[in-house]
Amino acid sequence: MDDREELLSAWIEMSVSIRGNRILSEHSFNESVICGLLYRQMQEGRERLTATDICEQTKLLKSQINRILNGMERQNMIERVRSIEDKRKVYISLKEDYVKTYLEDHEKVLQIMDVFSSKMGEEKMQMLTKLMREAVSLVDECCG
Repeated sequence: MDDREELLSAWIEMSVSIRGNRILSEHSFNESVICGLLYRQMQEGRERLTATDICEQTKLLKSQINRILNGMERQNMIERVRSIEDKRKVYISLKEDYVKTYLEDHEKVLQIMDVFSSKMGEEKMQMLTKLMREAVSLVDECCG
């Protein structure tokens, strides 16, 4: 198998492993990604996100995002608040009482990262992080 096939195979294996192991409680991969975006936005004090912002950051279709957000709203994970200044904008945020649940799930993922770090070592972890970010940039550059 050539290097391209090996890389593609490893990429698919990682994607399947992440999605298939359902590390984060009973929530889907996409719900977990959206929670992460909303939590980081909240922690960093950045402007609240709209569904359009989430589409841009996740590269999912608006119809997919709306379906996911509707489900998250039914599960009391998020709330939507219409902008006072611009009635067309609806901001999405994690519900205050859901943040604790999100943080418990997030801690589980960080514990997995601790295992990576202890098994791989700090230098390999930093290199893996750098390579993953480079790969994302390259995919965005050639496909985006």
